[in-house]
Amino acid sequence: RWCRVQGALTRVCSAIGSDAAATHAATVTRIPGSVNSKNGLRVGYMLPANVHGEPFAYTLDELEAFMRPHLPVARAPRPAGTKSNNPALSARGLKGWHGRWRRLLRALGHLRDLRGGWKLGTRNTALFYAAMALRALGARSGEVQAVMADHLAWMDQPIGEKLRMSDAMRIHRSLRRLRGPGVSLQTVADALHVSPSEAALLSESRKRPFPPASRAGSIRLPKPPAVPKAVATARRRDTVKAICETLRANGIVPDGAVVQDHLLAQGIKATRPTVLADMLEIGCPSSRSHNLRRTAHRGESGKQANLFQCPDRLPTADASPQNSDFKLEACRGGDAPKSIFNFLLV
Repeated sequence: RWCRVQGALTRVCSAIGSDAAATHAATVTRIPGSVNSKNGLRVGYMLPANVHGEPFAYTLDELEAFMRPHLPVARAPRPAGTKSNNPALSARGLKGWHGRWRRLLRALGHLRDLRGGWKLGTRNTALFYAAMALRALGARSGEVQAVMADHLAWMDQPIGEKLRMSDAMRIHRSLRRLRGPGVSLQTVADALHVSPSEAALLSESRKRPFPPASRAGSIRLPKPPAVPKAVATARRRDTVKAICETLRANGIVPDGAVVQDHLLAQGIKATRPTVLADMLEIGCPSSRSHNLRRTAHRGESGKQANLFQCPDRLPTADASPQNSDFKLEACRGGDAPKSIFNFLLV
């Protein structure tokens, strides 16, 4: 309390030359009458007193109440947040620093396999970074032993310098649990002497490259050839058309979600609206499009509900209010470019 009140007094009296560095108890008090060697002024004192010649005296409560307008208001502590049980949020959280530690574990395992095991000069370093990642992720003892056993396998073990599971577990126990992203990939690459060719194989994508050791210089992944947007769109629509024809040949109504899955299986990424637009452009609209739903809704008002156009059969319907039963007829023979079924109001 006194430190807060003293700081307020110093700020208020700064206009008349108060010394903010002389607010602690270890400051040496200048002797009255002495000369200040810095500015040549004589040190003087002023003793405040009341009309009766008595010095003013304050209690800490009175002084704090008097300086209340100048005291900083302490912020209320924020309530502790509750842990969410939503699996979607938990999966998204793995993209943060948890994901960085897991990526480091994957990179260490991949680099170990590329080298056929850890060689002399990198054994302890590899175990150290693996133990650091496992410690940061809060891995249990069984998981730690499984990962360490993989790193100890095929490791160069000269006579008299063999590393055992007890040594790996001792390294893990000696580390404290880290919070946040922790060590950078560049530091790991420098410690394990990662070559440019190894870094290219460890890179998960062009946006997430794994750096080589600093002594090896930077690495640039080859860029894919640029394809014009019109050419890419034409290729994608040709693939969509082939997928729709294959589905129809097997008696399956083309659907946007199914076509999107087939595109992804062929290495073509496209959003759902893009796939639906392509299907509509090639004359094979999705069976779950909104336009078809509106057509079916209009058929309930006494008109023909022609959900799918069938060119080889003309609909016949008696749209009387007394007869509102729907009859489902299969579209047989001929090429039906947009549908398989024809709904008629009889």
